[in-house]
Amino acid sequence: MKALSKLYTANVNNEVVLFSTNLKEFAEALIALEPNADTYFTYRRKFEKTSLLPFTGKSGKKYLLQEVYNAKKSVGQEANTGLSSTNPK
Repeated sequence: MKALSKLYTANVNNEVVLFSTNLKEFAEALIALEPNADTYFTYRRKFEKTSLLPFTGKSGKKYLLQEVYNAKKSVGQEANTGLSSTNPK
């Protein structure tokens, strides 16, 4: 079994209402829930800048979209990239 490197979640009132390990699938599922959601390409650019994105759906629900990293995987990547939790990109 392969370890997860990233997890994408959509939270409403501190409850996870949608999650995926694949950003493209996450974006498509979010669009199915809220037709005014952004596309995969937009979320990819936004998640490069931050791991938390507020979003208000057409239904009026307020979502917090989150990109979560696997801590073990991230630590291994820090050695390769020069990044650390105290020195984010």
